[in-house]
Amino acid sequence: MTALVARGSARDFRDIHAAVTRRIASWEECWLLWEAKNPGLERKLGERQVALFLQAIEKRRPLKEVPEDLRADAEALREFFNLRLPRLCEPPEMT
Repeated sequence: MTALVARGSARDFRDIHAAVTRRIASWEECWLLWEAKNPGLERKLGERQVALFLQAIEKRRPLKEVPEDLRADAEALREFFNLRLPRLCEPPEMT
């Protein structure tokens, strides 16, 4: 979770998704571990940071650009996180 909040790479998302779906840890347990490792940091801010990273990945690489053989997995992973993270407003387009 520390890597996911700090870096937010595609690999970090896959690692947490795998840990939760394989029942190594629940979503809540992942955040409790993150909070224990990062005393004084607010979970809400961590969740927002992860949501921003996910939004950036989705913008950089829309599902239609993901190779067809990987698309279903990418869609499931994105849905997993989108269901668990706060909704963010789209930033205004710069012209």
